[in-house]
Amino acid sequence: MEADCQPPCQNRGSCSRPQTCVCRSGFQGPRCEEVTPEQVYIRDGGALKRVQPGTNPFQKDQPRRRPSERQAIDTARVQTPRPATPRQPV
Repeated sequence: MEADCQPPCQNRGSCSRPQTCVCRSGFQGPRCEEVTPEQVYIRDGGALKRVQPGTNPFQKDQPRRRPSERQAIDTARVQTPRPATPRQPV
């Protein structure tokens, strides 16, 4: 008798026994309905170390800024143009 999963497994997961899905790589959850977050590993000495995607593990003590904070800093750097001064005829 074939195992029955109701609701059925998603994302090409397979039903291994009643109500138990085995998910393919990249998916998780009771019905394989969730995409697994990307995981990145680097070799740190003799061990593997997991790092957050989008971060630079080699950059020291640099807090990550949200895009709204970066925009505020960038606009603060813009200098106000000086008013045009009329040129004196020579």
